Amino acid sequence: ELNASFTHRHRTCGAFAALSGRRLHVTYAYEAETPPHNNVTLGRLEPKLVEMMSSGDVRPIQPGLIHDLYWIEKPAVTLTVRCAIHPSRKPELPLYYVEPGIEYLDAPYYRDLVVKKKLAGLRLLRKVNETLYREALAKLLRSDDWSLAFHAAADGIAGSVPSLRKLLTDAASDRQDELMAALLQAVEPLQRRQVFENVYAKTPEAQLLAALLLARLSTDQLLRLVSREYPDHDPAGLVLASGAELIEISPATRPYVEEALSGVAAG
Repeated sequence: ELNASFTHRHRTCGAFAALSGRRLHVTYAYEAETPPHNNVTLGRLEPKLVEMMSSGDVRPIQPGLIHDLYWIEKPAVTLTVRCAIHPSRKPELPLYYVEPGIEYLDAPYYRDLVVKKKLAGLRLLRKVNETLYREALAKLLRSDDWSLAFHAAADGIAGSVPSLRKLLTDAASDRQDELMAALLQAVEPLQRRQVFENVYAKTPEAQLLAALLLARLSTDQLLRLVSREYPDHDPAGLVLASGAELIEISPATRPYVEEALSGVAAG
C-alpha cells in the first residue's frame, strides 16, 4: 500500500472528509501547451495550495480539481462522496499528471487494447531477456504513439532500468517532437515519487518530512509547515532529526534529505 496518491484530476463534483489521520494535500493548476496525442498532453503543472488536513477537515471536489494526497498517519480513513456525473459536464476519462507538465490517461483506462498488450509484453520481456527488453524499449520510445512512448518510459523509470536517461536522450535525437524532452525532465520527479511513496517512517514527524520532500517545498515553506504542525519544537532541529531517521530506514532518501538539510543549515 502506497503512502501517496498519484496527482489526478477529478471528473465530477463531490467532497471528501478526513475522518482519521493527517495528510498533506496539494492542489495544482495545469495549462496545456500541446494538443492531446493519444491521451498524452504536454504543458505546465503548477502547485496552487499546500496544506495539512486533519481529522474532521472537509474539502469540496469540483470537476477539474487537480490534487494529490500524502498520508502521514495510519490508519488514515477518508469519506468521499461523488456525483455520478456533474450536471453541467459530459463524462470524462480520469487524467493523471507528472511534473513538470505531462498529462496522461493511465493505461488501464484505454479502450484500445494495443497499448495495454504492448506494455504487458514489454514487462514480460524484461523478466526473460534484458537485452531484448532494452531493444524493444528503445523502439517504443521512438513510437509515433505518445501513449506507448510515455508508458514505456514510465515503466522503465519505475523498474530502475540502467542507463534509461541515455535511452531517452538517444530517442529524443530521432524524434521530431517535444515528448522526449518532457520525459527527460520527468525522470527526477518520477524517481522521487517512487522513493517517498514507499517510505514508512517510525515517527509521524519523519513521515511528514517525507511528504514535504515529495512535494518539493522550498526550505522556507518546509520550515513554516513543520512549525505549524509542531509549534512546541524547533522546526530546524525537528527536520534534522527526522531527516536522519528517513535515511536510516530508507537510504534511497539520502540525496533528497541532504538537499533539504543543506537549505535548513544554511538558513
